[in-house]
Amino acid sequence: MAAGAGLLVFWYGYALLLPFARLKEGIWHLVGNPRWTPINLIGVAGTILASAGLIVYSWSEDLSGTGHAGVGMAVAGLQMLGANLVWESLIWPVLARRRPDLLRFDGPFYRSRLILGFFAIAGVLFAAGYITLAVSLGDGAPAWVAIGLGVGAPLFALGPMLGPAQVGARSIGITLLAVSQAALPFL
Repeated sequence: MAAGAGLLVFWYGYALLLPFARLKEGIWHLVGNPRWTPINLIGVAGTILASAGLIVYSWSEDLSGTGHAGVGMAVAGLQMLGANLVWESLIWPVLARRRPDLLRFDGPFYRSRLILGFFAIAGVLFAAGYITLAVSLGDGAPAWVAIGLGVGAPLFALGPMLGPAQVGARSIGITLLAVSQAALPFL
């Protein structure tokens, strides 16, 4: 439950407490906000707790090989997301003050194939892991839990590809994912 709460607080804090109206100008407006680092660090805690929750769940349940693969991929994606949040929490505020041009969407970070590749791999692992886990649950879980995992994770992880609709899509996605993951221990 703490994992779901941590990720929910992170995302809704991010979406509601940062100046999203200025995002089109560049992400440095969000990064320069004093709420940026605490919100991202809550996200780091959420990724750690979500990973721990999935690992404990996989130990306590008789999952198939597919279920374990899903947990492994989801945990890898969560940890990559957490690593990215650490970078964004600690390094980006310094860059926003000293070199905001680096954080422009047409700047070097957002054009870097290495950084974009890392984001893409993290998002795909995150989404594919939860989808695989959802499919492996089969008849052993209520349909709403499997749907929440299988739809929520991709909406949240791959939401940035939706452009301006990402805030709504990611909000729905993280809510579905958090509620469904919180329900897993009670199945």
